[in-house]
Amino acid sequence: MKLGSGSEAQEQTRPKIIQIFRYLQALNQVRNPPQRNFDPQTWTLWFHDLPIHPCIRHEIIIDTTLRTDTETIDNDNDFILKVSRPRLVDPPQPPKEIRSWLQEGWEQVDGSVAVKPPVADSNGVVTRFEDNPQRLVRHGCGAFFCTDLC
Repeated sequence: MKLGSGSEAQEQTRPKIIQIFRYLQALNQVRNPPQRNFDPQTWTLWFHDLPIHPCIRHEIIIDTTLRTDTETIDNDNDFILKVSRPRLVDPPQPPKEIRSWLQEGWEQVDGSVAVKPPVADSNGVVTRFEDNPQRLVRHGCGAFFCTDLC
């Protein structure tokens, strides 16, 4: 069978291709229905609860169906949520009075700050972190830097 011109072949195949894509769209909707109820989710984080940080940007949702053909979409603002990797910097060094008392891992971004337990010297004298007032540093919250950190 010999086909006519290229435009006739396109007109014959176009409805079939459209039908295939509509089938794939319907199949995707059946296999992956949109979630409309957030109650069964293990956790949720709403846009208004996102932390304010330079690495987190969210914009309003633009309804592209209302856009006319003469309007252009600004690709820089055509997103819902953008999260970039923050630039990690080394933490500041603690004061020399407490540096030797800090347990390992205080400088890790996901680590916690804790002081070492009391130490007994060769004479049996027990030294605790809290024994020296110069080791106690007030935080902005008013708590002392000791075993009950804020």
